[in-house]
Amino acid sequence: MIRGALIAFSLLANTAAAQGVSAARLVEMCGGTRFYVEPQDDLDADGLDVAQAVIGARLQDRFAGLLDYTHVEGGQIVVSLLSDGQVSAADVAVHLAPFDLGFHDVVSRGDTGTLIAQVGQVIAPSVDDPDVAFVLDALDVSMIADAGASYDYNGRPGVNSRFTRQGGQLFADYTAARVGAPFAILLNGTVMSAPVVQEPIVGGTGIITATFTVEQADKLASMMRSGALGEGLVIVAQTSVDGSDPSADFCP
Repeated sequence: MIRGALIAFSLLANTAAAQGVSAARLVEMCGGTRFYVEPQDDLDADGLDVAQAVIGARLQDRFAGLLDYTHVEGGQIVVSLLSDGQVSAADVAVHLAPFDLGFHDVVSRGDTGTLIAQVGQVIAPSVDDPDVAFVLDALDVSMIADAGASYDYNGRPGVNSRFTRQGGQLFADYTAARVGAPFAILLNGTVMSAPVVQEPIVGGTGIITATFTVEQADKLASMMRSGALGEGLVIVAQTSVDGSDPSADFCP
């Protein structure tokens, strides 16, 4: 039984709706491709619904106008895209990557062979330095309200983020207690940057900079907007859908 349908509305879908066509049937009308995504680890119904919503948001961000809808069926997440052949499995797979963002106290910095983590600490590699050790526990990516690619004061690509009201207050308290101390921005287990807190950050916004390209900054911003996604999601099948009326005005 199909659960948790997420209709990914786009300009194309809105045009079709204006002509009396259900957005959830555009693939059947226009033709396209379905990708079947399956978790390699056990996910309960709620976990599948969350993953489906995140994947739908990521793909809508990237393929606006081509994503028709996503839904959960038979333990798989089914992605329906318009225009057969324009989007490959590899294009979709890029957006199934895990995403885990955290802010951590810097305990020490040093070479791989000299760092020792105590209970409650982790050793994480840096983009620029060999290794950095951290004490965990601070903000969660679910407290990000919005994000977008931007540039820092030196003209380097980065990602501007805006916290939720709760997240902004937590970040303000966190930085107020750590003025003069470094904290690390940890993305998928790698330190993107470890700035020193110069003053409490109370505006509810921040920018993440590292050795990003513009494309990488766009991708990270999209992931931050859509939310966290765990590991182990893979495309196991792909099918083509022959549309019943691919020449319709609202079809791409």
